[in-house]
Amino acid sequence: MSDIELKIMLNEHIEQTEQQIDRLKDSYEVLGHRPKRQNGDTAQGLVTESQKVMQRSAGGPDLLDVAVLGAISKVNEEEVASFVA
Repeated sequence: MSDIELKIMLNEHIEQTEQQIDRLKDSYEVLGHRPKRQNGDTAQGLVTESQKVMQRSAGGPDLLDVAVLGAISKVNEEEVASFVA
């Protein structure tokens, strides 16, 4: 996977996440509620873990790409689990 492909994939993911946030806000409004942003322990743990892995992978761009893809995968799994829970 090239750096350009990875950037495109990350940008698409960010755009999808922003759309999901907008839809959730709209849903709250329809129900007459105001959403509150909460920082979850799981999300913070994923950020911390990802930062550590990326620091250890700084030896080469291919390793760093794998670390980024792994972090994205974990975030996606957490997102799905959050919607199901």
